[in-house]
Amino acid sequence: MVLKVMKFFRGYLFVRLTGYSPERFFNLCGNADIVLWKIEPAEDGYTFFVSLPAFRKLKPMLRKSGTRVTILKRVGVPFLLYRYRHHRFFFVGLGSLFAILFLMTQFIWAVEISGNSSYSGQVLRDFLAESGIGYGSWKRSIDCEKTETLLRREFDDITWVSARISGTRLYVDIQERLKEQNSPESADEAGDMATDLVTDVGGAVESIVVRKGTPLVMQGDLVEPGTIVVSGSLPLENDSGEISGYEYCSSDADVWIRTTLDYKDVFSKRKNVLQKSGKKRYGISLVLGRYQMHLFDTVKKNTLCTGEYYDPRIGRDFYLPFQLIVRTQEDCKWQEIPYTREEIRRIAQQRLEGYCKNLEKNAIQIQEKSVIIKASVTEISVEGTLEALVKASRRTETEKIKKQEGTGTYGIDTTNVGHSD
Repeated sequence: MVLKVMKFFRGYLFVRLTGYSPERFFNLCGNADIVLWKIEPAEDGYTFFVSLPAFRKLKPMLRKSGTRVTILKRVGVPFLLYRYRHHRFFFVGLGSLFAILFLMTQFIWAVEISGNSSYSGQVLRDFLAESGIGYGSWKRSIDCEKTETLLRREFDDITWVSARISGTRLYVDIQERLKEQNSPESADEAGDMATDLVTDVGGAVESIVVRKGTPLVMQGDLVEPGTIVVSGSLPLENDSGEISGYEYCSSDADVWIRTTLDYKDVFSKRKNVLQKSGKKRYGISLVLGRYQMHLFDTVKKNTLCTGEYYDPRIGRDFYLPFQLIVRTQEDCKWQEIPYTREEIRRIAQQRLEGYCKNLEKNAIQIQEKSVIIKASVTEISVEGTLEALVKASRRTETEKIKKQEGTGTYGIDTTNVGHSD
């Protein structure tokens, strides 16, 4: 883009080369470091583009190669100035255009934010706009170091900020603090609390591996929903093998229960299909900051509307203070049509697989699926059972056993015991 602008300001020519030896002409131009571009063969020679300063150096090459050039088109500022040299208003308008462009370069027209995940770009832009930094701000009034300090002070999760201005765009790069999924405090609190492991489903115990706690069931036992499978109380025995007390902990174990889960799903028998007519209309909208003006753009009913955003700019970072939205509208209507048998099976299978994946996220392993698809006039129902292994994961606080005062290990009253002489 910058190269095209430079060529336009310097001026260039579109010419046709004819004569005895055009190949020697091109070799001579290469030896003299004269740049020619878009060289294409023509009926009686070649056509190509050449800059105006380089065109003035072609005379020796043309004489040695026995060729000649014919100017087909003149492009660039030097030719425009010569063509309109007697039009005063042309130079007034051209000067005004450059003055306006120079004035635009003194303001910020775009803000680009990168590295953010916890905070959206719009939230950060709104905060900067409230602080007087953003669209339409005067570049000299923006202190990049102050901008970095404002962002770090306002948002606690932002640990590092880098702000810089390039052209009419403000670049803001940030880094956020990594969040810990499990805080140490919550882990310590959970470890200090005595808890039991409880199953929420009924079935047969498939396997049990206890790392901490007292198992209350064995492999093959049948359990009901709400059964405590691992207790957080650990009995302490004395030298006689009698229970003298209890120690409490947070139970830790892998207990899998084989059970049968009911499955039922219902969805519509018909689908909505968008029918397009093929007739398209185009419109343009002009966006200035938070304001939008519709130019040849009226949205009608029963149309599919899509839009493409364009940021006009000169060069890489010289953005203009407006955006263009080119909208395409196509007439369409929704039509209901029934699903085919293959589509019904595919949809039922996809919904069942999605349901099973959600169960697996909750420590449920699906072993076998048995479902039946039923169709009515308006809907499709899928019913059946799922054989699954469910991991006991619910925890309840362990009920601590209190030893009654004045009783022995087996509850014998020892408060008034006689002495023998």
